[in-house]
Amino acid sequence: MGRFKLQSVLDYRRITEDQAKQRYAGALQAESAILEKVEAQQAGLESLYQSLDSKKKEGISPDELRLYEGRISLLIKILAELSEELSRARQEATARQQDLLEASREKRLLEKLEERHREERAREALRQENIFLDEIAVQKKKG
Repeated sequence: MGRFKLQSVLDYRRITEDQAKQRYAGALQAESAILEKVEAQQAGLESLYQSLDSKKKEGISPDELRLYEGRISLLIKILAELSEELSRARQEATARQQDLLEASREKRLLEKLEERHREERAREALRQENIFLDEIAVQKKKG
């Protein structure tokens, strides 16, 4: 019994798993970046609402009110687009996670086969050693 016959497949599975880990990490980073944008836009919108409330208490011109409403509408539109983008990024991250789980499962399966192969080689080596020792014992009895 020699080399593990599926070693090249196992090596490929390890590479595939590493690549899947990298893709998953990238998807998580993309999701995080979009989430930061959402939070920043939400903070900007909240600040704009507070500023508008303050201006309303002091008195605001119709033109200034339209400017605030236009800016608020724009931020709401941007938030809606970012929300869709975040949803797609989360779906992508989930898909990359599933890919990683599958790649890890396939790699583990081959690692188990490799371990069985090693154990079988060790048992065979022990059997050969016992045969050799038995042969030596027989030779000593004869001689």
